[in-house]
Formats: sequence, structure tokens, C-alpha cells
Amino acid sequence: PRFILADEPIASLDPMNAQVVMDTLRRIHDEDGRMVIANLHTLDTARRYCDRVIGMRDGRIVFDGTPDQLTTGVARDIYGADDSFNERATSTAIPADTAYADAMLA
Repeated sequence: PRFILADEPIASLDPMNAQVVMDTLRRIHDEDGRMVIANLHTLDTARRYCDRVIGMRDGRIVFDGTPDQLTTGVARDIYGADDSFNERATSTAIPADTAYADAMLA
């Protein structure tokens, strides 16, 4: 296929397996040149793996930009949150263990 549609590919996965899945999707994109469209709900994952982020709210695009442009303020707009929204409280980021991911994919 020319592109892969990954609908919530890491939903309900533990952080290590989520990393393996996302590393695999990134590798497919980088090595095969296939576009990967993924529906994600964690901003740190979108920042780490995506070249472009599109945020939707109520069926409408409210953000279209690079991961660097995905600020906490933008996240508030996407989720309709007020100033009490703390992105760090929802972070799933863990240190990368690429050796483990590579061994799992070998």
C-alpha cells in the first residue's frame, strides 16, 4: 500500500510496546517512503514521531502544523480545556530504549 492508516495504534498498550509499534511505523515511513496516518491521543507521542500534526475538535480541524508548533495552548484549543489543563499530567513519555525495540523487530 502507498499509505498506512493506523487507527489508535497504541491505545491500551503499555509504554514499551507502544514504543515498539510507533518505532515500527516510523521505520516503515523512513525506509519505504510510505505515508502513515495515525490517530493519536497523546501529545508527546505526536511530537516525537510525527512530521505533521492535525488536531480536530467536534469534527473540525483546529490545528495543522509541525510538532514544534503543538504547544500547551494549542492543546487547550484542541481539547476545549481551560487554563487548569496541565499537559505534563497526561504525559506518557519514557526514555527511549531503541536497542530493545530493534531486538523485538529483528
